[in-house]
Amino acid sequence: MTRRANWQFKVQKYYSARCYNKRGYIHKRWTKIELKIDASELKSEGKETIKNLADFIKNKTNADIAIESQIINATIETEGTSKKYMRLIVKKFLHKSELKEYYRVLSDNEDTLKIKEKKIYEE
Repeated sequence: MTRRANWQFKVQKYYSARCYNKRGYIHKRWTKIELKIDASELKSEGKETIKNLADFIKNKTNADIAIESQIINATIETEGTSKKYMRLIVKKFLHKSELKEYYRVLSDNEDTLKIKEKKIYEE
């Protein structure tokens, strides 16, 4: 019986080679990730914002990007990219476009990130 590392992804279908983590267990490095980024709440900022987000992701990761209404489909085939890294890139975009105070990035499903508006409480 082989042990698995706790941080293995089960969603992705494609892998390249066997690698070993610190404990010597075999894990697979994923090379193809298909992610959806739901930016439907950014439509109040304008359609340009969603296009700028898609361009920002494409520049940072060399991903294939397809925009369907307010959902961005990203297919990434480079080693070392993960859902966590994509979340970081979306956060960087929100910070760069000065929207970080109003929006946050959540993990919706196994292969979906969602940009959601923050609840602002007034005293």
